[in-house]
Amino acid sequence: MPNATNTPDTGSQRSPMHRPLRWLWLAAAVVVLDLATKYLASSQLGYAQPVEVLPFFNLTLLHNPGAAFSFLADHPGWQRWFFAIIAIGASIGLSIWLSRIKADEKLLAVALPLIIGGALGNLYDRLVHGYVVDFLSFHAAGWYYPAFNVADIGITLGAAGLIYSTKEKAAATFQYGDGNLPPGFEHPIKGMAAGQEGRFDITPEHAFGQHNPQNIQTLKRDDFGDETPEIGMVMSFADKAGTELPGVVKTIEGDRIEVDFNHPLAGRTLTFEVEVLDVKPVTTH
Repeated sequence: MPNATNTPDTGSQRSPMHRPLRWLWLAAAVVVLDLATKYLASSQLGYAQPVEVLPFFNLTLLHNPGAAFSFLADHPGWQRWFFAIIAIGASIGLSIWLSRIKADEKLLAVALPLIIGGALGNLYDRLVHGYVVDFLSFHAAGWYYPAFNVADIGITLGAAGLIYSTKEKAAATFQYGDGNLPPGFEHPIKGMAAGQEGRFDITPEHAFGQHNPQNIQTLKRDDFGDETPEIGMVMSFADKAGTELPGVVKTIEGDRIEVDFNHPLAGRTLTFEVEVLDVKPVTTH
């Protein structure tokens, strides 16, 4: 039975973020700022009467029954409930996503709450007023950009962060046959040239193997030393030979902690999408 080294795994398995839902304070901040500014705009501005702040920027109170930036604003009232349902579903879905992000996904931890806060801010308007309060108006050379609000800013910034978070990771570099990739991943890309893309289904036998119940072991809490294990935490353990073994904490019952030493993707058929950016010959010295 291995003993815990009390250090998180930094290998191929990525640790889940500790208490990711704490980032929802950003969503709450967006909602508070959004509703406060809408209240001030509604109480201080005359409807559809621009107040010039800069030559290209006005404060103009408008009521938008559509989506962000006045999308579908000219339709009858059905869109009120349509967008309300979308906002509720999106907020729930994004909150679930937030609860499952990894420790290194800091940008995602900011982007998701910004979108949630923006959706909830505009949702309040739809349910209470039947329309969304907009008051930020930019214009140039007689062309006016659709008016928007703080909630729309949160949604836009969050969406930009969400898109960027999928592109921010550096491309992987490996040498064919060096053992860094399982053969099931190497074989489909053999012969591909720079610029080519592929999508392959990798069965468990050619990926990370079948899930083996014998790889699930029960440890004592004392084995973790000063560490506080939590369900879902990926930790690194050392066997008697000193080999590092990543394990996932599955259950905690009193002094007994169940750890799964199977790879998290064991037993799954994986869809492998790849884009080859460059291919270079191996140099020997």
